[in-house]
Amino acid sequence: MFWASRSSWDLEPDERAVARSSVLYSLVHGLPAGHGLPHRSSIRLRKSLWIYGSHVQYTGPAFGDATAGCGAALAKGLSSAEARGCAWVLLGERGERMGEAKNPEQWGAVDQFFVDRLVAQDVALEEALKTSHAAGLPLIHVAPNQGKMLQLLAKLQGARTILEIGTLGGYSTIWLARALPEGGRLVTLEAEPKHAEVARTNLARAGLSEVVELRLGPALETLPALAAEGAAPFDFIFIDADKPNNPGYFEWTLKLARVGSLIIIDNVVRDGKVADGASQDLGVQGSRRAIELMAAEPRVTATAIQTVGSKGYDGFAMAIVTS
Repeated sequence: MFWASRSSWDLEPDERAVARSSVLYSLVHGLPAGHGLPHRSSIRLRKSLWIYGSHVQYTGPAFGDATAGCGAALAKGLSSAEARGCAWVLLGERGERMGEAKNPEQWGAVDQFFVDRLVAQDVALEEALKTSHAAGLPLIHVAPNQGKMLQLLAKLQGARTILEIGTLGGYSTIWLARALPEGGRLVTLEAEPKHAEVARTNLARAGLSEVVELRLGPALETLPALAAEGAAPFDFIFIDADKPNNPGYFEWTLKLARVGSLIIIDNVVRDGKVADGASQDLGVQGSRRAIELMAAEPRVTATAIQTVGSKGYDGFAMAIVTS
């Protein structure tokens, strides 16, 4: 981490929001800090910068000493490579650090704080995690507070039918199935026989065998079968399977949805790599393509959120079918 020296000059409150936007714009486009601001604000801005970053990836001559040179370089204007090296620019207020770095241990501690107070202990859910771990399933299930969020979203949606792509050990399946009203149903798709076997055990223990239908096989094969059988529409759809196939999953869920259906795709941020158009990672490419499909699809309105927590740095996309 590095911090540039901070002047005692502060921005006035009415300058701060405009200045912050100007700084971020300047970083992206390699312009002098304060570009586009009134002269007085620009001078103040240059003297009020706090430079924050976890790594300096550019060490060219414009930086010199990384602990102070970045601030000097920023004031003169940065190339795009130098801007990426600086990483973030934040404005200081009254000598306090803004946006101090957080680490995974802190993220996990905050998640635990929320879980301890907002997520009631549940034997079936805890046993589902234990059984999955004992069976050697990958530890890629949603966190407890994320499971609770999915349940709340399904309830808000008033969902009577739920489709889940990617069962794993059935942990998120239990959360979602418990959001259903009497007579509701959930179809979950799993490609791995071992995962499906563990999930069936966990679902039976939770008393949900009659509510949940688990279909075994690659989802890009079972999704067309669902459509052919007339199983649609589904009110709530959760996509949490192999990421390279996210584009295909999204396209199929549109065929299985109705106007008003909510579609959620998990793990789209990929530790921030989703912003890297040059990435060769198939999961990143799948996430990027799914987001692009959402953006181009006139039948949905969508957004995406990045998150941190006990599961690391990731996020999800969500879309509502509008026509």
